[in-house]
Amino acid sequence: MNQDQMGLLEILHLATYESFGGAARATSRIYNALKLQPVHCQMFTMLKTSIDASIHLKQSEDPHANLTYIRKLLHSYHAQKDSQNQILESYGEVSAGIVDDIHHHQAAIVHLHWICNFLSIDDIAKIEKPIIWTLHDMWPFSGSEHFTYEADAYIYKHASDVPSEDSKSYLAFMQKQESWRGQHFHLVAPSNWMAERASRSILFSNHPISVIPLPVDEHFWTHQNRHRARRKFNFNPDKKQILFIGQNLIQDLNKGWDLLQQSLAQLSRHSELEFELVVAGHQGELILDSLENIHSVGLIQDDKHLVNLYSAVDLLVMPSRLEAFSQVTLEAQSCGLPVVGFNIGGIPDILIHQETGWIANPYDVDDFSRGIEWILSEEGRSKMLGLEGRKNVIKKFSSEKVSEQYLALYEEVLSRNS
Repeated sequence: MNQDQMGLLEILHLATYESFGGAARATSRIYNALKLQPVHCQMFTMLKTSIDASIHLKQSEDPHANLTYIRKLLHSYHAQKDSQNQILESYGEVSAGIVDDIHHHQAAIVHLHWICNFLSIDDIAKIEKPIIWTLHDMWPFSGSEHFTYEADAYIYKHASDVPSEDSKSYLAFMQKQESWRGQHFHLVAPSNWMAERASRSILFSNHPISVIPLPVDEHFWTHQNRHRARRKFNFNPDKKQILFIGQNLIQDLNKGWDLLQQSLAQLSRHSELEFELVVAGHQGELILDSLENIHSVGLIQDDKHLVNLYSAVDLLVMPSRLEAFSQVTLEAQSCGLPVVGFNIGGIPDILIHQETGWIANPYDVDDFSRGIEWILSEEGRSKMLGLEGRKNVIKKFSSEKVSEQYLALYEEVLSRNS
């Protein structure tokens, strides 16, 4: 067992970004949660934003190497832009050239997170240490797609109905299949939905998979004084505030903006509930089909401001068509806020129907609307759901609970490889 002089297990985390984007925020939360355990972690990243001395910025000092990297990155970007597919893709061809750094590091385990444009497909094949890979999206077991809606996509089976041989996505998939043939992974899925997808994929069907949720710091994400919080946002005290959080919600069909508008239109027609929709995260004009009562608070980059927002509103709505997990749902519940979401992805792992919120039938706007009214029509019920939601977070998703599961996994992987 490779340990440092203090006797602590050494883990090297690899992530393209430390805190930029949802996957990076999740990575940061896992990394910080592990500080509660007797384990020594370091991180290599391409973009460092914190002052944490254990996180190391990895960029080449060679100008020629940097120029080559930028050219490959631009080439990959233009290839994606020219693609007919509108979803986010990464072709796994761009490398920051850190394989030697990984090999020379004293870590006993390499813990991968979201690594696109940091590690290439070939880089991952060359890692000689035990690998744990937390699945922040579907890219590790797909071709180039970070998410796919297709339940019978080629990534799940050897089929004749596959993309053409000049498809960059399919070529990336075949490269993974060939390059990783002798590699050993232990995957971590944040939800049962993601674990099920990975377990039946061609690439990972023979690799062990654990389900460990993303953590939340329940001491930071906690309910603030409601009246003070509402004054900060100048909300109408005579109306219920329904919160929706999403960036790029007009272009991104996955956010479910259209489904939310239909649900709230139903609510307006069939309920006497006085409400307004609070939108956070979106910058620019909102396209409204039938909503009049709307309050946009723009992009919120300060988490303390977001805690106040959760404390000021009455309900969070998650009308997403696809959610691998949902850190927003976890944050809201930790702040004592009930949530309405669809029965998709990782939502059922976090919400408990009619105990911490409402889980609507997938994409059923009538059922979604019923859930909103059921929660907001009774003040006592809403408060009870919020209290139970926070209890559920502390029981299952606290930093301590999640980090304990990761420590147990590290020890299991090392014993298996010793």
